[in-house]
Amino acid sequence: MITTKIKDINSTRKKINITIAREKIQDYRTKACQKVSQTAKVNGFRPGKVPNQILEKFYGPQIDFECLNTMVSDTYLKALTEHKLTPMTEPKFDTEPLEPNKDYSFSIELEIRPQFELKNYKGIKLKKKEAQVNDDDVVAELKRLQESLAQLAPTEDGETLTKGLVATIDFTGKIDGKVFKGGQAKDYVFEYGLGQLLSDFEKNIDGMKKNETKTFVMDFPKDYFEKDLAGKKADYEVTLKNLHIKNLPPLDDELAKDVGKENLEQVKTELKDSLIKRKERDFRREYAEEIKKHLQKEYQFDVPESLVAEETERTKQDKKEIQERFRLDLVLDTIAHAENIQATQQDIEFRMITLAHVYKQPVEEIRKLYKQNNMMSSLAIQIVFDKTLERLIDLAQFS
Repeated sequence: MITTKIKDINSTRKKINITIAREKIQDYRTKACQKVSQTAKVNGFRPGKVPNQILEKFYGPQIDFECLNTMVSDTYLKALTEHKLTPMTEPKFDTEPLEPNKDYSFSIELEIRPQFELKNYKGIKLKKKEAQVNDDDVVAELKRLQESLAQLAPTEDGETLTKGLVATIDFTGKIDGKVFKGGQAKDYVFEYGLGQLLSDFEKNIDGMKKNETKTFVMDFPKDYFEKDLAGKKADYEVTLKNLHIKNLPPLDDELAKDVGKENLEQVKTELKDSLIKRKERDFRREYAEEIKKHLQKEYQFDVPESLVAEETERTKQDKKEIQERFRLDLVLDTIAHAENIQATQQDIEFRMITLAHVYKQPVEEIRKLYKQNNMMSSLAIQIVFDKTLERLIDLAQFS
């Protein structure tokens, strides 16, 4: 006979007390003897044929270990099933050695998945946003297309670096006499005057001629995103290796044909459709954020303290934010199960292709990175959450 009692330490931390009657222990011990017997070596007996009485004499401690290990594991798992508990942390077992002809008791302390009632998630109220595109938006896209088809031509001798020219430079930057990370490059190409480089850097190289080298001192902004460089002085040496003028193609039917379209009107129509779809995707991301905020307000159950503490220590984020994130993840996971939402192999492959495009790496390299760092399961979870939010948007009530 096995008895199990659950003690609530708090809403998510439980203590399971299990007692196993000595008659039941004997059943586990008989099975342990059978397992040990398979590899036991006792003179005069074949493996698996050693009588238990003799086996106990030579392999008593090993039988104790096998019996206790199997018994504790088996009864613990049965207790989880019986009481519908889902562990969220590693259990802490409090066990003692077995004593002959006595009942055996042990306990386990663990944090479990919070239990909460799933509220109605269908028909979450959202305000409908209409994707509108005007002529100025289309013109801006046309100009970006025109820029992408620009041809570079060498400038005339004696030309100096001014706004609109494309420059090729070598540069070396040092702080306290040492080259800093990101402070050196060869054949760096950029369009001068677009703000691709720091404004002080561009001011110092303004008016340079081809093959000219210039040195200067520059202060990094105090709010510079690289904290190690913020507010520091850097010594730069810059060589202007080449200058090009950018020739833009006319916005006409010939340009359209260059991109595989019949005429410029078709290009404009397709650009407008593309802009509308882009805005609609942006709106769906905004809807998803609104739904997450709605769910965070709807659910206020406790989450496992040790998980929150561990994540707070790891990320240095606010404890309340981490609690809200854990809570949201659990709600989305529960909705995903209710809607039978899963991450298919096709979903994972598509996400791999997307990541490869974003990071400009081969798909195989992205896949290798995720597998080596054991991130495939977390990727699948994120896909499920994303699909769940998409489902909630489809089920929402728009006004």
